[in-house]
Amino acid sequence: AIALILLSIKLFPGTKTVDAQTFGNAAEAAGYVVTDSTEKLRQEWRVGSMLTEATSFDNGKIRMDFCVMDTVDAAKNLYDGITLPISGEEILELGGTVHELYSVENQTNFAAKIHIRDTVIYVYTLAEYKNEAIALLETIGYWKN
Repeated sequence: AIALILLSIKLFPGTKTVDAQTFGNAAEAAGYVVTDSTEKLRQEWRVGSMLTEATSFDNGKIRMDFCVMDTVDAAKNLYDGITLPISGEEILELGGTVHELYSVENQTNFAAKIHIRDTVIYVYTLAEYKNEAIALLETIGYWKN
């Protein structure tokens, strides 16, 4: 059975972004090794200098890319252009003017993309590490239920 959850929530305009340093510090505090992935993602995602800063980690269980774009429009375009690499039984979609979130989950994997102002986060994990990934997103204020 396919469980499809679609929510449309107007989130208050006070939602705060964090910078790549704050994301990196939170990820390191949670035990991840982060790297500056600005050049790598500029090439992989073909966004060039619109991507001003990126910090990522990938430990084989969880991959997370935190990107700061040069404008809100560039971030929105990146968010809209990200295709999550799985199809799933569980879909969560939260749309707002400031904070957008889309996630997909199946028996083996979980993937999400999150957009707040000029930042975008891409998440891909094995299903058993979903809660661990969400805990980090909650720490920096990017996950909403």
